[in-house]
Amino acid sequence: MRLAWEDLAERHEALRSNFVSVNGRALLSVRPELGDFFRFEDLTGQPDAEQTARDILRAESQRSLDVERDPLVRVTLIRLAPDDHLFCWLTHHAVNDGWAPQILMRELMEFYEARREGRTHRFEPLPVQYRDYAHWQRELMDRGLLEGQLQYWRERLTDPPVLTLPTDRPRAVRRDYAGAAHSLTLPPPLVDRLRAVGVAESATIFSVLLTSLSMTLSRWSGQDDVVVGTPTIGRTRPELWGLLGFFNNTIALRADLSGDPSFRRVLRQVRTDVIEGLENQEIPFDAVVREIAPDRDPARNPIFDVMYVHQTLPPHFVFGENLFGPAVDEEGGPLFPGLPPGTSKFDLSVVVGERAGADDLDVVVEYSTHLFDRSTVADLTRSWVDLLWAVTEDADVPLSTLPGRLPGPGPNDVLTGLRPFEPPTDRPRPPDGGTGATARHTLVLPDGTAPGFSESGLLAALVTLLTVQAEADELLLGLVRADGTPLPLRIDVADEPSLTELAARIARLTAEAEAAPPTEGPWPFDVTADPQGTGGRTDGPVPDLHWSVTDDGITVDYRIELFDEPTVLALADNLVVLARTVAASAA
Repeated sequence: MRLAWEDLAERHEALRSNFVSVNGRALLSVRPELGDFFRFEDLTGQPDAEQTARDILRAESQRSLDVERDPLVRVTLIRLAPDDHLFCWLTHHAVNDGWAPQILMRELMEFYEARREGRTHRFEPLPVQYRDYAHWQRELMDRGLLEGQLQYWRERLTDPPVLTLPTDRPRAVRRDYAGAAHSLTLPPPLVDRLRAVGVAESATIFSVLLTSLSMTLSRWSGQDDVVVGTPTIGRTRPELWGLLGFFNNTIALRADLSGDPSFRRVLRQVRTDVIEGLENQEIPFDAVVREIAPDRDPARNPIFDVMYVHQTLPPHFVFGENLFGPAVDEEGGPLFPGLPPGTSKFDLSVVVGERAGADDLDVVVEYSTHLFDRSTVADLTRSWVDLLWAVTEDADVPLSTLPGRLPGPGPNDVLTGLRPFEPPTDRPRPPDGGTGATARHTLVLPDGTAPGFSESGLLAALVTLLTVQAEADELLLGLVRADGTPLPLRIDVADEPSLTELAARIARLTAEAEAAPPTEGPWPFDVTADPQGTGGRTDGPVPDLHWSVTDDGITVDYRIELFDEPTVLALADNLVVLARTVAASAA
């Protein structure tokens, strides 16, 4: 096996590549051989050999590769019994892409069979190596030969829209890339019908699924201008089709959904956009970003926040494959090819696996856990699948009548149109919601100061503090009373009221809520408050923060999965400062 890999690396110099820094620039360096890349472990006859093998492979899979010094290929072979082996390889994405496994497995097996038979196998020489491709690309850029492609993207992507999906929590100031995954399978009957829709419009299954995804995003966001990113194979020349290396680029495809179009109409538009996009795919995406969106928002990806990936896989490939059991991580969901579990590069990444010879399609949806709960992503994917079935029945019905739209709220629903709110936390929210374990901090105040704060004044201070911290325009506060469910106060601060004005607004909202308590609930409050110190109950999920007033101070119960104690102490101190300001203004 080791010799077969060395034969493969001799044929494809990309596998022997390193990337070194010279005067601040990254340069390609090709080593004469792979070097120390192979690990063999013989566990034959050892107790608990499978667990030992699991530990070895987990350690290997989590290994970090130094792109300047390490071989960018790691191979591990474990013998469990004379005729039972485990084989695992790890490659850096700099030398590998989604097309490469088909080439790698085919050629590796031929080299392996030849070595087993004691002979040397020779393929037809490759016409080029990866360095030739890199040289071509640099030459195209330096000579301005891709300016026409750049102009195409200028025209298509000027003023790209910001997708505003309903989220379970507000967007943080900076992305943390924490994520999880949700999986589903599109069954053979549905896939057959989708292919038939595509054939009728001379469109691929890729275009059919991309169209349906864009329409689902439109239904959920209420927007008629949607941009979705997708990677391209990047092998635009026949000389590159059999070459290992990283050739992927990214293009952004913009769907115009104005005028309540039918699926067929949008599909025709997407088919044209895909063809034109692929004709203009050689310009590196970072060059497009610099031209279209030079000002970066650390909370978002440039140009698009949803990625669609359509992966063609070898036969019998298990999507998100795990050598020991199902392709699911207990905490993060299904394993996502190419990224470690527990991460999400985009708000949503929809990855479709099309295995050769299989009639169904595997789907993994990777999502940001800072924005979405698993249940929300499950609802979105159900909406998408419902829409897929509907368009196979009639591709000419308008967008407004297709499934996928969120259920409309009732007339008394205080959550209508409410943007999710969440104070910034020290740690990402657990994907499964967490245990809800809390701790308590009490800020002791002298001379009975706390009871002296007015209820609306204290709430005005609390709302100001939290909305500033979260950069939010409103929040839904649960106002605890001695009896009954907490009253939901939807407090709008978009007009930036003064503390005095906000206190008056909260007093009015409180009076209205007490006069006509909503009949729904309990609501999933992120923040609750008991300014009268009643000790009343807080129904529903455990709030992130619960504030209450006692005889000697202000108490805050906080979720320890989200907050560190110093953060809560600082919030409490700031709350007292603001509350005293309100009291002084009222005096």
